[in-house]
Amino acid sequence: MKNKLLKLSLATLMLLGVNTLQATKMTSPITHGIPWIETRLPYSMTIQELAEIYYGDPMETQILLKMNKLQDNGNLVLYKNMKILVPVTRSFKDQ
Repeated sequence: MKNKLLKLSLATLMLLGVNTLQATKMTSPITHGIPWIETRLPYSMTIQELAEIYYGDPMETQILLKMNKLQDNGNLVLYKNMKILVPVTRSFKDQ
C-alpha cells in the first residue's frame, strides 16, 4: 500500500513537472539532511556553468560533485538529458 502510494505520488509529480531551462525539475525528499531537486539537462554544459545557474557562483561545484558522486577532472562536461541532483543550499537560486 505504501509503495503504491509512493509510486502514485511520484507519477503525479512527474506529470505536473516544472520546466527549468526546458529541463524537468522535481522536488524530492530530504536526503542525508540536504533537500535537493532533480533536473535533466537541456543541453551539454560544464559543471561550472551549472553551478553558475543554480548558485550564482561557478566556484560552488564541490557540492554538485559530491551529491552526484562525480569525479572532478578539471572542466567536467555534463551531457544533454543527464539527470543531476542539485542540493538546495543557502546560495541556491530557484529557477
